[in-house]
Amino acid sequence: MTDSDSAHGVITRTMIVIAALVASASAALLLGVTTPAAGSSTSVNDSPQLSAEVPASIPPEGVNINDQVVLTPPGTPDDGIMNSAEAAKAASAYGDTGIEPSTLLAAVTVPGTIPPVGSDIPFRTIQDRLAWVVTFTSKEPVVVGHSAPGSETTPSPVTHWSVVLDAKSGEFLVGFYTA
Repeated sequence: MTDSDSAHGVITRTMIVIAALVASASAALLLGVTTPAAGSSTSVNDSPQLSAEVPASIPPEGVNINDQVVLTPPGTPDDGIMNSAEAAKAASAYGDTGIEPSTLLAAVTVPGTIPPVGSDIPFRTIQDRLAWVVTFTSKEPVVVGHSAPGSETTPSPVTHWSVVLDAKSGEFLVGFYTA
């Protein structure tokens, strides 16, 4: 396999993840699905803080990253989870910028994966899942994706690619970009 083939595979997997996130977020918006952060009540004061990037640490009320992913404090982790270095190494299979990634253990919820009440459609729900969020940072912003032919929208440049892995199994859960 050439470097070009390897890069194409990473880009293809990345585009599939983006398409899945866009589809699930769109479905959630259309269906009016909202989800409070793990362990929080529905009062306004307990709402996750809005953020455009993965923080270095999670505030008690959690953080909502661009309405894509909600991160809340993980509580006391069980034995048998990957450590930070193992998570970074496992995540490097999904993207690597050559810069040491940051890692954050969190309870992760992806609101777009939560089915509407009464739905009998199968969903791969990611809610309050103990996971490592491994964030790779580019040296310079990178344009990802492409616009539909005839579209007036332009893809936004991004600097961070975050990979979310189950803390025990290392299973890839979701990936997302932030500015």
